Amino acid sequence: MHIDWSSLFGRLHPLVVHFPIGLILGAAALELIGWMRKQPFPGIVFDAFLGVATAGAVASALTGWWFARQQENADGAMLQWHRWLGIGVAVLSAGTWFIGRRPEGARARRWLLLFTALVVAVCGHLGGLLVWHDDFFQ
Repeated sequence: MHIDWSSLFGRLHPLVVHFPIGLILGAAALELIGWMRKQPFPGIVFDAFLGVATAGAVASALTGWWFARQQENADGAMLQWHRWLGIGVAVLSAGTWFIGRRPEGARARRWLLLFTALVVAVCGHLGGLLVWHDDFFQ
């Protein structure tokens, strides 16, 4: 049996993508809870969540771009939006992680994290549409 490693790398995208999504959305939820309670969670929580999420987002973007190259329908506008939003998620999560590590960056972290979660939601929705199409619930 011969394994096509190049093909395998792209096909890891569905496996790799879900963990950073959960971490980013989880960090955003904790940020909102801490904000409403007026008692923020310790910075180490966000450092861990966003550090791992950033690594996962970069891996997701790389495997996603590779995976799209293997698809026959890889030229649509929806795919292009999904691709660039995925890159945006990787960049935003890295920036949020970097800024959030600084003591003076807590307020900026909050808004960057919430914006990153919004971009994750839109990007994930487009990814779902690419796989399951818009008539999935009909």
